[in-house]
Amino acid sequence: MNLRPIPGSVPVIQVMLVLIGLYQVFVGGLVLRNGMFQMESPDFPDFPAIVFLRAAFSLAYAVAAAVLFVLVFAGLPVARPGVVGVNVLFGAAATVLMVTTPVLGVSAVGVAAFAFLTAGLMFTPGARTYFTAGSPGPHGPRVDME
Repeated sequence: MNLRPIPGSVPVIQVMLVLIGLYQVFVGGLVLRNGMFQMESPDFPDFPAIVFLRAAFSLAYAVAAAVLFVLVFAGLPVARPGVVGVNVLFGAAATVLMVTTPVLGVSAVGVAAFAFLTAGLMFTPGARTYFTAGSPGPHGPRVDME
């Protein structure tokens, strides 16, 4: 029995976090696999460590997206600053890494767009009221069981 209505932006944020997490796991694993193959190749004696930074970036963002999904699903007030902070940080980092290194390439545009869109959805009026500190959780007020 859900006592508090969920605004339309909250499920969209959840879907965006799932898509971000799945994409980052796929890309991070692919970059890591390709990096391992290229390290073994004699054609790349001076393999740049930036490839592993890219894999770590992707996998860390995937873990963060999974944790944020759980927080948003639970309707906790800490989810709003968490989603905004993590997505703005990773969106800005993707943009900076795209400009400064050749590793990210065009895929960083999509990563940054999804990150900034997800952070922006937290500023909709529905999400603001849903994640306020004084409101009860998504299933009504919490009752302490003694």
